[in-house]
Amino acid sequence: MSTPPPFSPLVSPLAQPGFDLGLCGEPEDLKPHLLNPPLARLLDDWNVSRTAGRLPGRAEFPPERLRYLLGNIFMLDVETGADGGTEFRYRVFGSNFSFARGFDLTGKQLSEHPDPHAAARAYPAFGEILRRRQPLLGRWSATGQHGETLLAEMMVLPLSDDGVTVNRLLAGQFNQTLDLDIERQRAGLELVYAEPELLGLRVRHPGLQHLLTDWRIWRGARRYPGRADVQPERLRYLLGNLFLLDVVPQQDALPRFRYRLFGSNVARFRGYDLSNRFLDEHPDSSLGETARRAYAMVALHGRPLWVDLIDAHASLGSRFEGLILPLASDGETIDMLLAAQVMR
Repeated sequence: MSTPPPFSPLVSPLAQPGFDLGLCGEPEDLKPHLLNPPLARLLDDWNVSRTAGRLPGRAEFPPERLRYLLGNIFMLDVETGADGGTEFRYRVFGSNFSFARGFDLTGKQLSEHPDPHAAARAYPAFGEILRRRQPLLGRWSATGQHGETLLAEMMVLPLSDDGVTVNRLLAGQFNQTLDLDIERQRAGLELVYAEPELLGLRVRHPGLQHLLTDWRIWRGARRYPGRADVQPERLRYLLGNLFLLDVVPQQDALPRFRYRLFGSNVARFRGYDLSNRFLDEHPDSSLGETARRAYAMVALHGRPLWVDLIDAHASLGSRFEGLILPLASDGETIDMLLAAQVMR
């Protein structure tokens, strides 16, 4: 089980239980403390949209402008509760989080959150945003539903239809590490999702270690490398064990995945070839669903994923190790995945 990378505790104006960091203020004061580039971009977009001290509104943030946060977005309406106090209702609840946590709060109030500790932490933080009319950066450590350690970071921004009164909140959230042991004892599956530097500690196969190193070299100063960086002659050490997939966005749903390349060694072992076919055409629905969950984690979160799987569907119950890496033609928006699978 991985642990979050250390960071220096900071004095927080929102000193409350559960917060490692809680800052509410001007963008230039918050940005140096951000760990996740997409949240820094969201903060910049909000700041640019402000005019003469007036807050931006919902119209300044259409869905197509937020593709870099797809699945990690939360939108809340500010309402008056039954007791006359302030209540918050989820208009959008990130599909990535509903997928991972097993619940969806779209259309529900914050008070209906199944985790009362999360709600108790959010109310005073959101109230601070309403009072100051400024963005809030929150970071906290938590234990996930499978016992994994999370370091969560959230940027929450005030929106206003009239430019003055805050009537909506726009938020993006990322987990610094997400170590999921999904039914590990029963299904023999382990997924570890993390930054490349941390993930390298989990990868065992030399070819996969080589691939992760190459991916980091290819991306350079960009967030992600692109398809043009992936040249077959550079990957001879994993020839026959590689997958290349298109990420096909879907309106209000998880993306679909189309195989451009389906490793010949894997095709020979399994007895089928999915090249130029969608993942949802997989002849083994159970294995296809496992792959879909893993691919979706990378496409939505934007970090590499390591997979250790005991394949009970194979005749000998073979064990596989795999790596899934995001690619982006523009260096920012994930449009393809590069994956590799080797037998152990």
